[in-house]
Amino acid sequence: AARPPAEGAAEGEAKVVLAGLVLDARDGAPIAGATVWLEAHRGPCPRLPARSDVDLFLGFPATSRADGRFAIRLPAADAPAEGSIDVFVRAAGHVGQVLCAPATSGEVTVRLEPGLALKGKVTDPQGRAVPGASVGARPAPETPAVPGHATLGERILTDAKGRFVLDGFLPGLVVVDVDHPK
Repeated sequence: AARPPAEGAAEGEAKVVLAGLVLDARDGAPIAGATVWLEAHRGPCPRLPARSDVDLFLGFPATSRADGRFAIRLPAADAPAEGSIDVFVRAAGHVGQVLCAPATSGEVTVRLEPGLALKGKVTDPQGRAVPGASVGARPAPETPAVPGHATLGERILTDAKGRFVLDGFLPGLVVVDVDHPK
């Protein structure tokens, strides 16, 4: 996978391969703290991110600033060809989105819809809370495999009382999976 240039690299060695703006679809307000990452384009699209095949990642994720703007830079030699990337965007409380093979010239604007939250508690067979359990969600077999029906590869840990909150979902069936070393 491509890596960003080292600190202090010459300006000509890095190229902005994607710049954009992340907005809330309800009111047009900028969304700070959204995570934006690139993967090599592959179909069918829309799709869920690979998140498990590092070779598909391009560079490192960017985080949107207070004004909602982001820029992803790669070494000039690793800049992808037009139409060869998919862009994934995730922000707390919003449905994740994928842009399939967008034009990388100019700036992209991503509008994220508010999402639903799934709250729960993980317990052992005796009903005791299980802190530190890893929780994630994926689409149920009859649910489309698109962002909003999965946690986009992210997992969270339950708190000291076994509670968790996953957010950014569309209405629909999901499968929640839980893992714990014990």
